[in-house]
Amino acid sequence: MQFKCISAYAQRRPAGTASLSEMPKQEIQGRYRSFSGDIAVGLEIFEAFAHIGSSGGDSFRSIIDQRDPTQIIFRLASSNESSQYRRLTLSFGVPDSSRYARDGAVSRLSIYRDGQFSGYRDVRPGDQITWIIDVSNTRSLALEATCTRTTSAYYSGGRACSSIYFFEEILEP
Repeated sequence: MQFKCISAYAQRRPAGTASLSEMPKQEIQGRYRSFSGDIAVGLEIFEAFAHIGSSGGDSFRSIIDQRDPTQIIFRLASSNESSQYRRLTLSFGVPDSSRYARDGAVSRLSIYRDGQFSGYRDVRPGDQITWIIDVSNTRSLALEATCTRTTSAYYSGGRACSSIYFFEEILEP
């Protein structure tokens, strides 16, 4: 099943660029969903427009389950095309208000380009991360969110980490 969402952020992006949210996607496990609202990260307020995780029990109703990674694949170009994009800038963090962002919890965001592992960033409470990713000659880009160290908070399904919230996701030609 394929989903496409266009956030308010995507409509305000710099001219000549695209938003990852606009790309066709497959949700393998979990969700990459539009989210419009201010969240506190590291005692600063950011306008978030999307998050990655699955449904759960924190105040934003989204978590990363310790047992099941969240995996989303975006198509940047069809199999018979070359990608027009060269660079992806992701800015992200976890909300200070999440009860799953306490006690040393660590969420991990991994990137796969055309099915091959490309790298990861660990996100701890208070972290505001900007990651620039080379997507030259990349037809598909997968995001995988995992919980590498959980908090002491439980939900009905077990232990979890906070979802990762995005403030920027710009694809540049």
